Parts: sequence; structure tokens; C-alpha cells
Amino acid sequence: MDAPLRERLRVAVLEFGLADEERNYPPDVWPEAHAINRDANRIAGKNGEGSIAATLNAMSDEELVRLSERLFNFYVKLAEGED
Repeated sequence: MDAPLRERLRVAVLEFGLADEERNYPPDVWPEAHAINRDANRIAGKNGEGSIAATLNAMSDEELVRLSERLFNFYVKLAEGED
């Protein structure tokens, strides 16, 4: 997996780790946003240093692709709700 994608995922995970308030999301996407937040916090705290980048680097390409697709699908759903 390329470094730029890992960096984009690191930023997205960090954002989700900090944005766990229902009022920040439309009601229909809140359950998925909250689930992603829980996963983001798990990723951030997976190793002793709490390093998101280190955890992402330790993930397999398959795991990274699944995470990327999940985030992409969430952002598409969020954007569709704004139309």
C-alpha cells in the first residue's frame, strides 16, 4: 500500500477519533459514524504508543483497503445527504 494512502487514512482516523458527537452528523449516518469512531479509537490505541501511523503500517494491504472503502462509502453517503 502506498505511503500517501496510509497518510490519508491516518488523517481520517484521527478526525473520526476526535468527532464522536451525534450532533455533528445527520441522524441517518450517525450509527456508521459512531462505529467508525470506535474503530478509529481502537486503531489509535492498538499499540502502546497510541500511534495511528504505526498501527496503519502494521495493517495488511487487505485491511487497509477495507478501511479505505468503508471511509469512502461513508463520505459518499454523507455527501448524498447534503444534496
